[in-house]
Amino acid sequence: MASLEWHWNMRYGALHLNTRHNIFFAGAALHLHHDNNAWGLLPDKEYIYQYYEKRFADRNEFPQIHLPEGGFKYKLIPLGDSMRTFPILRQNEHGQPPNKDQYTIYLYPFDDMPTFRTHLHPKFAIYELGRKVHALVAEDGAVATRAFRTYQDLERVYDVFASWSALQKNSARFEEWKNQGNTEGDGDVHSESSSKTGVDSWRNGVKRRRTEHADEQGSPTPAGRNSDVMQIEDLSCKSLSQETMIEHERFYGKEGWTQESLSGWIADASKHVTAHV
Repeated sequence: MASLEWHWNMRYGALHLNTRHNIFFAGAALHLHHDNNAWGLLPDKEYIYQYYEKRFADRNEFPQIHLPEGGFKYKLIPLGDSMRTFPILRQNEHGQPPNKDQYTIYLYPFDDMPTFRTHLHPKFAIYELGRKVHALVAEDGAVATRAFRTYQDLERVYDVFASWSALQKNSARFEEWKNQGNTEGDGDVHSESSSKTGVDSWRNGVKRRRTEHADEQGSPTPAGRNSDVMQIEDLSCKSLSQETMIEHERFYGKEGWTQESLSGWIADASKHVTAHV
């Protein structure tokens, strides 16, 4: 946390990872795949290059990138082969009543899936994608190499992640910055920290949970959430995914998802689901 606050030219203790600029809503199954490092969001190269070119500059030169009209542009990319049997369903229109023509199905490796825009800030997306790539490099170097060759800007994302993760050991300026607390640094318009929801509240909460559940406590998650919370979310995602699979197998058998079976499932679901625009 302190390393990011330092490199992002923030005040010590000001980073709030649960800001809306670091939250991207997704379906339960897609969320579970994300937690398992199966995919990530690749920002537009315009923002990757801004951070890449300043990765060794003084912290005061950290780029200030503001939300453009329409949002930041991203592309979803798979990391490894775990999503090979997982299709992505995208609703293109929201007319009433819903029908199968309003949906498009994208299959691995999702090359034909268009880019999309969201409020998610690229510095959060770059760090999270870099973290996932770092895990992939350690787990399977060959798969990581293939990903670097497939997505040209991924290596730059990884380099930026590495520079932001570098610890400032034996740095008098770094220690002085920490001791000064909130008196140095520009803060961060994307942190939205406060006495109730800021990073200090999160840090104190983790300390309390570790004290109260010392025997049960696992390691904290990269997103700054307690592992117990993530286990609850994972169980919820798993149950929703299983219900969908059971329904699919009941109507179409135990074979994998196909373009035809998904189209049939969409058509059937559209008879029972009310879409909210």
